[in-house]
Amino acid sequence: MNLREFRKTYNLDLLPVSNEGIILGTLVKDTIWSKPDLNPSGIPNSIYGALLDLNIINEEKFNQILQGIKNTKKEQAAFSQISIESDIDSEINLGIPKIGEIATKFKNHKEISFSFQNSKRIAYSDLQRYELKKYLDEIKKIDWDVYDKKLRRSWLITELYYAEVSIKIAKSLEVELKAEIDVLDLSPLKFESTNSIEYVFQNTLPFAMELEEIKGFN
Repeated sequence: MNLREFRKTYNLDLLPVSNEGIILGTLVKDTIWSKPDLNPSGIPNSIYGALLDLNIINEEKFNQILQGIKNTKKEQAAFSQISIESDIDSEINLGIPKIGEIATKFKNHKEISFSFQNSKRIAYSDLQRYELKKYLDEIKKIDWDVYDKKLRRSWLITELYYAEVSIKIAKSLEVELKAEIDVLDLSPLKFESTNSIEYVFQNTLPFAMELEEIKGFN
């Protein structure tokens, strides 16, 4: 399955930039004509930052919530057994650290391919959704202007997807790719066949997300 089919089938957005700061509850500006904006101006990074700014929660509660989200256990995604094929340009655009550097280095080579495999997900539990809905209702009561002008048309990340990243190359590129892997201090698994080499990287950063508009969140 290629990336276009994947997005259409599962109604997920690819992360334009991936980093450890992206969590459940991150606020996103989503548009029809451009990539989702993970650093929108004028609004907090996450809905929990908005709650903190409005003194609905204190610093201790804020940190407690974030720690709970970070401790959320990953589970197998519905498409965990499907290999999602990607071209080099998509990898560069995803901005996965280090993997993106490899993609940039080899962007002119046709003998290299990328894929995501063994996908896992984290998502809000029913209890977390219920508590967040109560918080959103409280924001409406305390400061309607903040809700209406900054939050209502923003989107929430409610699911995040993780996967191993596979890079398959022709054997003629093995030495060059291995040198780049060593420079980046990566330790992938290696699989060898007659004509190709495959490196599998244990990626700890998300590559895709599910978004829900705040005004329709329940």
